[in-house]
Amino acid sequence: MPRRSSIPKGPVVYCAMGKQGHHRTVEDLERKSEPESPPETAGVKERMAYRLKTATGREIYKKRKETIEPAFGIIKSILGFDQFLMRGLEKVSIEWDLVTLAYNVKRFYRMTGGRLMRPPVKV
Repeated sequence: MPRRSSIPKGPVVYCAMGKQGHHRTVEDLERKSEPESPPETAGVKERMAYRLKTATGREIYKKRKETIEPAFGIIKSILGFDQFLMRGLEKVSIEWDLVTLAYNVKRFYRMTGGRLMRPPVKV
């Protein structure tokens, strides 16, 4: 029987293993040494916890706050989309496409100040 490789195939996942508070302590700000790697027999949770404690893992996971979460917050609070109105995967997919289209048009309008949305004025 061939031995399974410990090198993951596909994307490497960085998933939260618990709640993280908003306020940092002095201990959080101190430089931390790299944690010991888990044993070969470690389960999925132990390997994920190790991955998140490494310096690389902390940097990668920190980007999530900058890129993903603000978009969902804007969609929920500004656009007022907090639940799907349709049922079924195909209809929900279409509804989500409309929501993301509205989000992107709003961003485009704000980024350009509405200049590129208006037809050119003929003199």
